[in-house]
Amino acid sequence: MTPTYNTKPVTGPARSRRFGLSLNINFGTPGHSCGWNCVYCPWRMPESAGKPAEKPPTPTEAILTALRAKLEEHPEVETVIFGGNTEPTTHPGFSKIADEALRLRKELKGAWALICLSNGSGLEQASAHHACNRLDQTWVKLDCAEDVLFQKANKPDSKATKSIAAYTENLKKLRELRLQTTLWRYPDKTGFQNWSAENLRELLEAYRQLEPSAVHLVTVKKQRVYEGVQPVSYDEMEAFALRVAELGISVEVFA
Repeated sequence: MTPTYNTKPVTGPARSRRFGLSLNINFGTPGHSCGWNCVYCPWRMPESAGKPAEKPPTPTEAILTALRAKLEEHPEVETVIFGGNTEPTTHPGFSKIADEALRLRKELKGAWALICLSNGSGLEQASAHHACNRLDQTWVKLDCAEDVLFQKANKPDSKATKSIAAYTENLKKLRELRLQTTLWRYPDKTGFQNWSAENLRELLEAYRQLEPSAVHLVTVKKQRVYEGVQPVSYDEMEAFALRVAELGISVEVFA
């Protein structure tokens, strides 16, 4: 399967299963540029394609102009999501875009929530984690809580993600941490799946130490590069959610 990319800096509104009627901000030009290469990602580049060419980020002013136009056209939106097929926190204008989005909400008297979906790789920069702390919610990825699996299945490429320990230290910088965990099976390559007794045990320990205000459990979608990656059933995720809830953590399942 060949990944497809949206070239517009702001898309939507579209109905999100987690966040209602949403606009989505894409921080990069066409191409997978989040800095990770997770086995389940619908934008993952197959090894046969080689490393994608470096592309510049979408200009800050282009994002802000498009965002204003969308919000004026669709005042009914419930959320503005910083996400897309790129990593928001590594965009050079991320802090300014966050501030301008907050100012725009006040100017337009909007009621939408500002939400960042992140892999956390930019949180080592003070400007990035301070910007996340100004938004309404920041949801950070935590799929694999063991180093070998983390490197094989998420394939992070930044210094901030050289180990699970370094990664989780950066997550602690957020004033209110929210975690999103994608769960999957890989029957043909079990060493690349995170639905395993060992990883689930390590995830529970990570949740216990990080004390997030909430956890969202999701599974893989139909569009993905490697068809061998398979979803986990809703009932199985619900059973794991009960174990998370026993830690006193708010948890929701989205299949």
